[in-house]
Amino acid sequence: MIEILKPIFRGPLATYGQGLACSEAQPPGTIRLQELLGTTDALETLLYRQADFLGTGDLRPVASAWMLQYTALLVPPVAVAATVLGHVFPVGYRDAAVDIDGRGLPRRIIVPHSGRSAVGQNTACRYATLFAAHLTPLVLRLSQAAGLPGKILWGSVARRLDATLEQAAAMAPTIGLATRIEEDRDYLLQQRTWSLGQRNPLFGQRKTAQMTLADGRQSVTRLHRQCCLHHLLPGKEHCSACPLSPRLRQMEQCSTG
Repeated sequence: MIEILKPIFRGPLATYGQGLACSEAQPPGTIRLQELLGTTDALETLLYRQADFLGTGDLRPVASAWMLQYTALLVPPVAVAATVLGHVFPVGYRDAAVDIDGRGLPRRIIVPHSGRSAVGQNTACRYATLFAAHLTPLVLRLSQAAGLPGKILWGSVARRLDATLEQAAAMAPTIGLATRIEEDRDYLLQQRTWSLGQRNPLFGQRKTAQMTLADGRQSVTRLHRQCCLHHLLPGKEHCSACPLSPRLRQMEQCSTG
């Protein structure tokens, strides 16, 4: 784990900070993000490798699952650094590299140095590198490679970022950053447009579903912004928070019928 992250990602949270690593030299077995996003078939090769492992020829759910894994590695440490620490890591596609396992899945994101302080800068500045120079080109290339709508991939980003900032908000009383965390969360997830009128690809209202538990009690479940196509993988079903879950739709029909 990068040294500046250690005071935040302690104990049971440690695993969420280990997806980002720092190395001046590119470690063996990694591929530069710039190469992965290039015009070669490097990204397609990884997706087909993962598809073979999962037993499917449909690259759409494979790419979606790949992105969920990728964002689980990237978003928590980078977002916590930007929001809680006021720090920016060099995660631009020209700097970052990706450690890939034998199945084609990402294991770590590698950056060449520990970055710079961004204390006092606004949300747009602290998150500019992550979105403009990393996630935007990645979503575009992955969407092209798999024939998958970009909104599904951005939904994965929003899911990880929302959960990360929600956890940060829970820690806010002890770290004294409640206002900054709420401002970042509002700007990144609740605004239709960002600075200069740029469309916010993360924007999307989260719905809720009321469910009846086995003991008869009612429970409200927050749904994801987008279906991640998990149900298209062999032997898989819609997750419990999927907005397209047939089970939830049936429950809604029963409650309104």
